[in-house]
Amino acid sequence: MIRYFKKRKARKLAKEWLHQARHARNLREDIAEPEALAALDSAARELGETVAGPRTDPDAVEHACNRVAAAVSKIYPPRRFSWFRENAEIALVAVAVAMAFRTYFIQPFKIPTGSMQPTLYGIHYEAQTAPQWIDRAPLNLVRWLISGKWYTEYRAQTSGIVTDAYRRKEDPENVYVVIGGIPHPLPHGIMEQFRFQSGDRVVRGQIIASGTRTLGDHIFVNRVRWNFMPPKRGDVMVFTTRDIPQIDMDTHYIKRMVGMPNETVGIDPPYLLINEEPMLEPEMIRKISLDNRYGGYKTTGRDDDDRNVSVLGSRNERLHLGSAQYAAFGDNTSSSLDSRYWGPVMQRNLVGPAFMVYWPFSERWGWIR
Repeated sequence: MIRYFKKRKARKLAKEWLHQARHARNLREDIAEPEALAALDSAARELGETVAGPRTDPDAVEHACNRVAAAVSKIYPPRRFSWFRENAEIALVAVAVAMAFRTYFIQPFKIPTGSMQPTLYGIHYEAQTAPQWIDRAPLNLVRWLISGKWYTEYRAQTSGIVTDAYRRKEDPENVYVVIGGIPHPLPHGIMEQFRFQSGDRVVRGQIIASGTRTLGDHIFVNRVRWNFMPPKRGDVMVFTTRDIPQIDMDTHYIKRMVGMPNETVGIDPPYLLINEEPMLEPEMIRKISLDNRYGGYKTTGRDDDDRNVSVLGSRNERLHLGSAQYAAFGDNTSSSLDSRYWGPVMQRNLVGPAFMVYWPFSERWGWIR
């Protein structure tokens, strides 16, 4: 019984090597050396005769297969770093497919600010005065991979007195605290954990602020859907800021689509007005208006950044949308630079609707409301 299975395995191996021999000859006979082709033919003929005999000897078949393998290797000269080349080719194809998929179908984005809270979160900070056991290596890396959280400390670069704190228009994300005459940039969100007051003395290297930094939600955007289905009110929209006034950089924004083409948009806090009627549909528009976590829709009024030239500065002002224009508001209208300031988003600027948070793994992970 054992010998039966050995013979069967030998015949199967011989069949495979005969196939490899025919393939090698057909593929390389026009460029291979005549001696190599003759050796291949001889080895293949010997293997065929060995396996065709009435009493197949598995050892003889294996020996003949080795001869065919050696002849094939002469037809296919070995390539240097073949393992690396094969894997590099696979990696290159995978990257090309991924880039094509990203360009035409689904594209990842990350949320940098809090304009869409509490639906989506940007980079934010939580108070923490000292590292905990989970903030020690290697657990801190595991924590970051799962939740995007990382304990962060900010230290004084010099010794001196805390004299001032200010913001720069070209860097709105940071607050500059002056210590000993040297500005220390601190993220706006960490300033709540700043440990000193004006007039306090600080020693170089001393911790001036600390907290847990949580990365913003990373999302997938469907670049295909709006090619087949029209956008609808309530979609979480990603668009380019190209040609939008008051925004210098050509980047991407994420807001909620609240106004559709040929509509008139207004705000009567906490309600969104569409064609002078309070809008409570779809569900998320109603939640933003009535849920205390969102705070309702607000007009821009005036602020300390001189952004008082706005479209919806009061409840009496209106935004009139054209046939290819949309209104985009942040869910957190208390802290959102959106259509209330710079007006409509053109249809040509639309990228697609965001549909999923893929990282970090928080309570917001999954389909976006």
